[in-house]
Amino acid sequence: KSDSFLTVVAAGPNAIQSCPELLWDWEFDRFLIGKGVDGADNRLLDVISEPQLRRVGEVQIWSGDHCFANISRSLVRSGVRVHVFSRLNSMAESLRSAATCVTFLSELQIADSSELALAF
Repeated sequence: KSDSFLTVVAAGPNAIQSCPELLWDWEFDRFLIGKGVDGADNRLLDVISEPQLRRVGEVQIWSGDHCFANISRSLVRSGVRVHVFSRLNSMAESLRSAATCVTFLSELQIADSSELALAF
């Protein structure tokens, strides 16, 4: 497994418009724009499904959406640690059970969720 990491963020046009801080320097990382319902999630799923991701040691998913449960289970089966960050009351049980580790955003002690784009 590799010690290097790649940051991949996907957001919709409305998220970028309301939080332009998302567009920081992505020189060595990937920033994807997804359009339509679940567009950003679908872009992330495409990246997470890439075969070379099986060589990383950990994948962090900053979402509670159930759409990430199947790929999380697959990654864990192939030896990749899946760490999910989510809001407590918006995390799908299927994703919670598929993940190796779960951290709720309230545990991070970030006062304002708009700081998430700047904090990590």
